[in-house]
Amino acid sequence: MAYTTSNLVIIGNGFDLAHGLKTSYWHFINWLIEKEIDNPHPNNPLFKYVAKTDEDKQQMLEDIDKSSSNIHLNEFFRGLMRYSGRGEERNWSDIEGYYFSELEKHLEGKINVRGTNEQFEIIKNRFEDYLVEHTKDKKVIPSYQAFFDTLHENTLILNFNYTDTIELYEQDKNKIVNIHGELQNPDNPMIFGYAAKEADLPILYEKNDNQFLFNIKQNRYGDSMSEARLDDFLKKAARNEGNQGLYKGIKIFIFGHSCGISDEYILHRIVNHEKVNDIKIFYYDGIPHQHYEIRTNLKRIMNNRSQEPKIQNVHKCHRMPQHTDNEEQERAFVDYLEEHIKFKKK
Repeated sequence: MAYTTSNLVIIGNGFDLAHGLKTSYWHFINWLIEKEIDNPHPNNPLFKYVAKTDEDKQQMLEDIDKSSSNIHLNEFFRGLMRYSGRGEERNWSDIEGYYFSELEKHLEGKINVRGTNEQFEIIKNRFEDYLVEHTKDKKVIPSYQAFFDTLHENTLILNFNYTDTIELYEQDKNKIVNIHGELQNPDNPMIFGYAAKEADLPILYEKNDNQFLFNIKQNRYGDSMSEARLDDFLKKAARNEGNQGLYKGIKIFIFGHSCGISDEYILHRIVNHEKVNDIKIFYYDGIPHQHYEIRTNLKRIMNNRSQEPKIQNVHKCHRMPQHTDNEEQERAFVDYLEEHIKFKKK
């Protein structure tokens, strides 16, 4: 039998975290603060402070985490710390959401937009430096190898990460679309900004100042061929044929992506596509509640309620494999693949 199903694997930051990589916003911010205290950037320091003792350093960390007025911070960085709360609850959408909240102030003429873009660029550049330094040590997780070995040729991997972790399992780069760019690749630069809603775009364009659109994701996808490659995949996929089309249409597998509003622009065209007939969510570390969060986010960006049956319930999905899994957990995932992911014949 010729399999004409198309598989779209969506990869988010949780995939890197599952591999033990410290790629969360919380990890990055902690590193950034420590780096600046020990060795302030000579050209663009985020804050001005000299820690003479360990006690000074500890007080400095507490003041920054609280965004205290006792310390001179880069204004964008200060606002970001206040906006995003404290500790491990911070996430990447905090940075992107805060950036747009600042952009809205510029629309009202309260602040100069170029200055904010310059300060935001400092954060972006430090983030790239951080990822280059902290994502070198990656190891294959057998459960993921089993999953990717199961998929047939009609597969596209949509990687929302900047890292190349997915290449542990797929060496054919023609099958991978790094939609948000890659580290240190000028042909596919990092896209880190805000996915504006359709209602916001006319307002931004009307300002007749390109600085307002400099960090809007929709406006940066034209920097590479990634968006066009995704659209080409959707266009060429075999059309869904209902109950008789078990091997038709597009099946989606989500690993480590929250499907929140920060990526709504791209996800909207995928989950609402007429050829998509099945969406499986692999949720974090055995916590079914995260399945609820992700499927709710997906429903929020669907066109109408008739699309919702595409999302498979938690009993037809599975926890995400982790680098700390024991043999029993690895076997459970392989058993799940045998029961629910049937593409290749034995």
